[in-house]
Amino acid sequence: MNRFIHNVGEDRVIINNEEIDFQLFKKLEPDYDPPQDQRTKVYIQNQEHYKSNGSTIIPLPIPWEDGDRFISRLNEFKNYKKIYEDEAQIESERIRKVRKFFGKQK
Repeated sequence: MNRFIHNVGEDRVIINNEEIDFQLFKKLEPDYDPPQDQRTKVYIQNQEHYKSNGSTIIPLPIPWEDGDRFISRLNEFKNYKKIYEDEAQIESERIRKVRKFFGKQK
């Protein structure tokens, strides 16, 4: 079952059980801006679509074109996430080497 869930307080989205940091998600979908009062948005493709402010659930239209696009782009999000993690690991290794180098020079 294809689904999109955005938990605003957790700063992440979930697409089909794949967790994606919200800031990474926004790099590929910069126009997605949840309303200020939204805590959660749930879209189960062609079945359910709502947002919640924490106390009230507000039904939304089905289908949701943006949600369908987000779900269809899951592999792009996963690839981008992998590239980001690989780059972070490389940068971490560079920092470790520099610290080690300067530590030996004392």
